[in-house]
Amino acid sequence: MESLPEEIAEASKPIGSPTTTSDALAPTIFDHQRGEENELAGTQTTNDPIADDAWEDRPFMVVRIHSKPRTTHFDPTECSDPPPVAVDCIDVVRQMVTDLENEDEKIVDDVWDGTSACRRPLSESWLGEARFPKLWISPPGYHVVDGRLVRKQTTARPPDIWPEMWQAMSKRQREQAISRWSKRAGCHQGCPRSSRYHRRYSWP
Repeated sequence: MESLPEEIAEASKPIGSPTTTSDALAPTIFDHQRGEENELAGTQTTNDPIADDAWEDRPFMVVRIHSKPRTTHFDPTECSDPPPVAVDCIDVVRQMVTDLENEDEKIVDDVWDGTSACRRPLSESWLGEARFPKLWISPPGYHVVDGRLVRKQTTARPPDIWPEMWQAMSKRQREQAISRWSKRAGCHQGCPRSSRYHRRYSWP
């Protein structure tokens, strides 16, 4: 039986001689995959510039996207670029969604008034977004909840919850919703924009 050329070449090499590149096996699909993974890893380690904070116009709210770490609450009047709607068309209530581990600071519901008091610091720097509902003109006897007209009623239901959601809540969930809204309502005391708050959110 004749030997293959590769076997002849291998047998003619002195014992212990190093293997050259030409002697190595041809690259396989796995080698190509490893190469692509290394290239991808190289691109992932590149320090891309951090995007600037920016406004986002959503159907029922305007949102400030915070891509750069910050330590304080966000006030729409503090940034150089104006919001996508006039400030007078933004509600006084505010919700901040952060990446903090502190349970009390993951979602912060309060009000803003354009003063330094509404820019108080959090426990540490955070990323996330600040949400501000848009103001809507509603007929007498109604107010707008997430873009929908809801009839004003004498009820324990907080004015930021749809009636059917309130009906589906358990007793514990209702108590938590009332407590959350009471804390938010208490934040407006002494606020220069409190008269508008009272007109919109007289509750119960």
